[in-house]
Amino acid sequence: MAGATKVLLRGLPYQATVRDILAFFRGFPYLTADRVDMRRKPNGRPNGEAIVAFPTQAEAERAVKQKNLRKMGNRYIELFIA
Repeated sequence: MAGATKVLLRGLPYQATVRDILAFFRGFPYLTADRVDMRRKPNGRPNGEAIVAFPTQAEAERAVKQKNLRKMGNRYIELFIA
């Protein structure tokens, strides 16, 4: 996505879905499934990471500030500007 700022999420539950990621970012209404890239190991299994494309640098920074180390299920999710 041209002009988008990407945020890396680490520590996701292996069973997490795109819908779970969107729910995690409730309050960021412009995020849609096409902005979420679930990362996978070479064997196709989830690796516990995702990349989310935010429309602006400011929104990406707000997401990191508000959501870093918040829980999804029983896992703390780390967020980094990618």
